[in-house]
Amino acid sequence: MKVLFTATGSIGSRHITNFTALCKDKGIDLEIDAIRYSDRVLPEDIKQKIRREIRKEEDLDAHYDILFITDETKTHYDNIMRYRDICDHMFIEKPIFDT
Repeated sequence: MKVLFTATGSIGSRHITNFTALCKDKGIDLEIDAIRYSDRVLPEDIKQKIRREIRKEEDLDAHYDILFITDETKTHYDNIMRYRDICDHMFIEKPIFDT
């Protein structure tokens, strides 16, 4: 399963950890890409779970099974619209919108 996360802050990191554990328990092969906006160094345990840190949209794969929208609420709608054609499913961290 190929998964894309829109951020790796505290919420995104928690979902990466939980989803990785769930897939491992179910015997599901998992590849995680993460869009990175900051230069903050990732904790080693999160870094090991991520296949690629993506800094430019052109580096995204053409398709992901799931998109986890875990960045700031104010960017959720933009990311839903931006990435809707490259994923089959979305998990959107609450709240979905800020207005």
